[in-house]
Amino acid sequence: MPIGIVTATGRCAKTIRVRVPGLIWNSHIRKKYPHYTHHLVHDGAEACVEGDCVRILEGYVTSKRKNHIVAEIISPIRTGFERKQLESVEEWVGKREARRADKVLRKGCLKVGVLEAEGAMGGMIIYFCCLLLENL
Repeated sequence: MPIGIVTATGRCAKTIRVRVPGLIWNSHIRKKYPHYTHHLVHDGAEACVEGDCVRILEGYVTSKRKNHIVAEIISPIRTGFERKQLESVEEWVGKREARRADKVLRKGCLKVGVLEAEGAMGGMIIYFCCLLLENL
């Protein structure tokens, strides 16, 4: 679990850029030099501010370039206002599975020709299918 500093926030919704320090070996000089890698990280609650020290988790693909999510804020920077509660990994996985279940339900309803279906997120979802309209 890499630890890094938040360098950019607010450019994309629920996305921050984190700089993770490391060392790179120069074989010619035979010495290690500081090297930084930048990661785009998912911050669902938008709780991070530039300058925060955060721990990120790898392997959670949220989009094409985001493969990390924020696990915790190790050292928050003082901003003078109340921070939002950080979204846990379990909450993020639960939301993702609920959205996926809704999508599967929508696809199934369109194939079968059902007009109404109860969604996993709790609300009533209404779909119109071309098959039913053709039969009427």
